Amino acid sequence: VSQSRYGPRELSAEQFAVLEKFSAHVSAYLELLSSQRQLQQAFALVDDSPAVLIKWQPLPLLKCVYVSNSIESLFQISRSDLLQQNNLLDYMSPEHQVEYQFLFKHHEQGLSLGQINLQLRNPNGRQFWVRLLTKAFFDATGTLHSIHGLLTDNTNQHFLEQKINDANQQMRMVLAASGLGTWTIVTGK
Repeated sequence: VSQSRYGPRELSAEQFAVLEKFSAHVSAYLELLSSQRQLQQAFALVDDSPAVLIKWQPLPLLKCVYVSNSIESLFQISRSDLLQQNNLLDYMSPEHQVEYQFLFKHHEQGLSLGQINLQLRNPNGRQFWVRLLTKAFFDATGTLHSIHGLLTDNTNQHFLEQKINDANQQMRMVLAASGLGTWTIVTGK
């Protein structure tokens, strides 16, 4: 094989096959590296969001298998404790525990989408009103595969709704005490 100093190099079939295999491995590695970076960026986006992603799977009992890191920054609830204890119920009042269990029971029976408002209390005693949106995923036979949830802090909205309700109640009491009331005029034949 002649090789000129600046000309193209001639490769044997064996060398070319080795080079093809090597380049295939490098390409696969670069694709894997790229998808890993994209996945890390997606998880960082989720972890920095104002919501908590949660995933439960029936193993055979419903078990929490994923909680985004944002649960620690939003609610000061330890992610690792939640995954180990496997119970968001520990942070709820008995009244809200019943609603939570009711929702998940219905998911196990085939309910696809659900939403409940709950009050959580973190280990420091701080209370949060939260909204839990859930979606159940079923396999081809209709068996529950997993439930994904989105937990958002609804404390400010709950506070505003309570203030509006209180103001409406006070207005009703003022109208009732004044004797003015309201009038409805019906016109027509």
